[in-house]
Amino acid sequence: PLPGIAVSRDQRYLAGIGGPAGASALYTSSLSAAAKPHASASARALQIRMSASSITSVTWDRQDNLWAAGSSGRKPRVWLLGASRGKPLSMGLPPDIRSVTALRVAPDGVRVAMIASVSSSASGGSSPQTEVLLGAIVRTGDQVMLSIAGAIGADLHAPSALSWYDADHLLVVNQAPSGPQLEEVPVDGDRSSSQSIEPGMASIAAAGPDNPLF
Repeated sequence: PLPGIAVSRDQRYLAGIGGPAGASALYTSSLSAAAKPHASASARALQIRMSASSITSVTWDRQDNLWAAGSSGRKPRVWLLGASRGKPLSMGLPPDIRSVTALRVAPDGVRVAMIASVSSSASGGSSPQTEVLLGAIVRTGDQVMLSIAGAIGADLHAPSALSWYDADHLLVVNQAPSGPQLEEVPVDGDRSSSQSIEPGMASIAAAGPDNPLF
């Protein structure tokens, strides 16, 4: 079973999260190779790319690079992998991040949004808060780094899932005391605006402002 999947923007590749809790595996497949006439069984199969203590989220960028969030060695991790080969590259994260439960690369390919548990400096780091963080993908030659810019959606109670809607807005599932809410969150830090939601919504993917499906 694959509780989480992601398809690349050019529809060439599939990624999926599988395996039992505490021993997650990341799988990929070439959809273009599998679609060829008389494709072999291996071309149609999922291929394991990496394993970790936990993999919580996968997302593709516009260059067909795969990003994954999870944990390994009791530390939160964000990994970068090529579409079909190469070892995963672990990105550095700020020390106050306890875990990353959702990760999405922006359509422009240079920004990321994530839901993370962050230690509260006001309480000495003993009471982590769930926040929506905005970051930048910094490329210098062959080096790739992830720079966390800060939190957005300060009016959200407990964000649990997100998707980029357009270049300037996210759609975030917010677990409010009254029940799940769907919020449109500007990346410039302005207040969120409520949208319609189905009862019990747990995850979300948006097709962009030109297609009002989500």
